[in-house]
Amino acid sequence: IKLAGGTPVYVPLTFVPYDDSPNTISGGEWVLESHNLEKAITSKTRAIVLNSPHNPTGKIFTRSEMQSIASAVQNLASPDCVVLS
Repeated sequence: IKLAGGTPVYVPLTFVPYDDSPNTISGGEWVLESHNLEKAITSKTRAIVLNSPHNPTGKIFTRSEMQSIASAVQNLASPDCVVLS
C-alpha cells in the first residue's frame, strides 16, 4: 500500500471473553466492531484488505461482520474502492 503511495489504516479486532467474571480465565472470540471500521473508511479509501481467516487468531468473519463490511464500503468508501480477500 505504501509502495503505491497510500496510507495503511489498521482496524484492530476486539477480544470478547466467553466469561469475564473476576478471577476467571476464559477463552473468547475476536470480533470486528463495525463502528471502528466505519471510522477508518473515508471517501479517499481505495482498497480494503480483508484477512480471513485472520492471521494469527484464525478468526473467520461472521456473516453479520461481512455484511457490515459490505455496507460500510457501499456507504462510506469511494465508488472505486475494492475489497481484497
